[in-house]
Amino acid sequence: MFGGILALRRGGKAVDQVSDLNGLVKSKPGIALGLMVLIFSVAGIPPAAGFWGKLQVFQAGLNADLLWLVLVGALASVISLGYYLRLVWAMFIKPPSDALDKTDPAVAGIVVRSPALLMFPVLTIMIQLLLDAAARAAGG
Repeated sequence: MFGGILALRRGGKAVDQVSDLNGLVKSKPGIALGLMVLIFSVAGIPPAAGFWGKLQVFQAGLNADLLWLVLVGALASVISLGYYLRLVWAMFIKPPSDALDKTDPAVAGIVVRSPALLMFPVLTIMIQLLLDAAARAAGG
């Protein structure tokens, strides 16, 4: 996610405000889409891999009779969702602000086709298989 932000420049300087992302989907749709997918995963929105990770943590908390801790984690997740969705709103809904500098194609290619982004669909689809294997390994 940070690679996508670091690839963006305005006037030769790195973008550092949420408003700098306004209308990013119109000027750099590949980077905007990649950032959105990663933001949804970090936010824990289903079916993203981050959702399954949070679900496993909350289930472990419930199994350990730590309901208060699970509730604190759930509340923190809901609060953080507002911050994450603000970024997506800026990239996809708000009108574009000043034009961003042309992104070096090599940098954009690395960001859009980063290994983490490529692993996202694999982890999302195969998460239960990985969790089962980890449970078997922990039990043995």
